[in-house]
Amino acid sequence: MSVEIVGERCVGCETCSHVCNQNAIKMMPDSRGFLYPVIDREACNQCNACSNHCPVLNENTGGGCKPYEEKVYAAWSKDRDLLQRSSSGGMFFEIAASILGDGGLVCGAVYREDYYGVRHIVADILDDVRRMQGSKYSQSAMEDCFPKLREALEAGRRVLFSGTPCQVAACYRFLRKKYDNFYTVSLICHGPIAPKILEEYIKSLEKKHQASICNFTMRYKKDGKTLPLYYRAEFSDGTTEINPFYSSLYGEIFASNLVMRQSCYECQFKQQPYVGDIIIGDFKGIEYTKLPHNRKGTSAVIINSDKGRKLWESLSDRIESWESDIEVVKKYNQRIRSSVPMPDQGKVKLFWEKLLDEGINGVYPLVHREYTPYQKMKNSLKAFLVHNLGVARRRRK
Repeated sequence: MSVEIVGERCVGCETCSHVCNQNAIKMMPDSRGFLYPVIDREACNQCNACSNHCPVLNENTGGGCKPYEEKVYAAWSKDRDLLQRSSSGGMFFEIAASILGDGGLVCGAVYREDYYGVRHIVADILDDVRRMQGSKYSQSAMEDCFPKLREALEAGRRVLFSGTPCQVAACYRFLRKKYDNFYTVSLICHGPIAPKILEEYIKSLEKKHQASICNFTMRYKKDGKTLPLYYRAEFSDGTTEINPFYSSLYGEIFASNLVMRQSCYECQFKQQPYVGDIIIGDFKGIEYTKLPHNRKGTSAVIINSDKGRKLWESLSDRIESWESDIEVVKKYNQRIRSSVPMPDQGKVKLFWEKLLDEGINGVYPLVHREYTPYQKMKNSLKAFLVHNLGVARRRRK
């Protein structure tokens, strides 16, 4: 049975290409940049290794993929500089640093050198882990990471893998063996958008500035605060552009939900039991709870296995944390419990036609949201109330 039966449910994890002992499977990008397996029928010997290792076709095993009484925390790092570099509370970096400090390896997503795409790398230095920080919002390529992780694990090194739930599940399926020295961090995932969009957007910024991108942050904390969201682009001529993320064309495309992988609209990795030893993400809506929170960034942390609990406890002197409840996280962050709704397919088709014919600026009328004066007033009032509610709570302490 070939892995091709997965069809549009394919998550692009590349596991099948790595387990094929005939090198009969190549991962090829479609017109949107999403990777799918293409099988050389002459080379294939029908061994079924590809379908037997596919995370979509098989039940998840390993790590936190079995029932566990989760512990949930609101947390942030005590390191102010780290908080500024992080999308939320800096939890990924703190976890990764603890693994590196013991001579281990960390695998996570970084921008490619030209910022036209995202890929996973295996790192043993903090500078590379810093590149893994921050939301990318674009699907990353695994490349040769899985074989490298297995080699390190067999050599006895501690290894941390960080990725979307489907990528974590794929890593477990590739390894097919439980390692005491293997840890996983899964992200609360909205669903990454097509790699083609990031490439076209970066190229449009470079054309606008007549200079190449040398640094790009999707969620820049202007004035040190998590909200509102900004992006920050640095260019080779020394100029910098900082703008509200959701007012940018990239942010509006992301919010439109028109350009995600088809499998993301019916993600099979969102239901409990969750995938991964530790799950991290924004602690959305924390300002409406009685929990302490940090305006510079607060993470939601779900401890999903005994191994994850031990790793989490090792961070106690470097973080601030308060215990919460999984239902609180679910209430304010829909993406931990459900996929984004399927968009109108006619609009999706029109979007890609315009993008391929007119370039990224041609899709602006399809995704741009005009706010009425009432909506603007409502948004401003909400921001005012959230801010003052936080101030009042801090004063009562």
